[in-house]
Parts: sequence; structure tokens; C-alpha cells
Amino acid sequence: MFEVEEGDVLVKVHSYQIQRQQTRELVHIDVFEIIVGKADAKFFAVPMDHPHTFHRAPEKFYGKADTEHEALKKCLTAIRGVSKAEIFPEDKKR
Repeated sequence: MFEVEEGDVLVKVHSYQIQRQQTRELVHIDVFEIIVGKADAKFFAVPMDHPHTFHRAPEKFYGKADTEHEALKKCLTAIRGVSKAEIFPEDKKR
């Protein structure tokens, strides 16, 4: 197994994107798999404004689960029918 500092978390990132046909918007979703360390769940699916950036959607759009499939499914359910502007409000950008 891998060794990290106490309190650190090692994650593997799985990347997805949705191309919304009606609006031509791309929504990126990174699924973080906890390899070493402690977290609320084994997998976190997080909508991202751009791949691997720090501008993430609010937590209400996350999918958390024990499997990658379920985390991604929960995230997709949370963002279904929600515009990219609502997922990533301009005033929340870092």
C-alpha cells in the first residue's frame, strides 16, 4: 500500500464530460476515488467548470457513494435539467 502523511488523502481521478446537445455546453465531472486516507465516502463525483480545476460546483451537485458508478449516477441525477450557469455561478469563481 502507499504511505502518505497522517491526515493526507491520496486520490485517483476518473474524468468524464457531458456535451449537452441543446445548449452545446460541456460539463466536466471528476470522480475522485479515495486510495489512502479517510473521507465521507470512497468515491466523490464532482462537476468541474474545466477539467482538473479548482472551480467546483457547490456540494449539492456532488455524488458520494461506495462505487464509482453510483457516485457518477448520483451526480448526473443532481445536475440533470440544471444549466451550467446554475451549477457554476459566476460570483462563486475563485
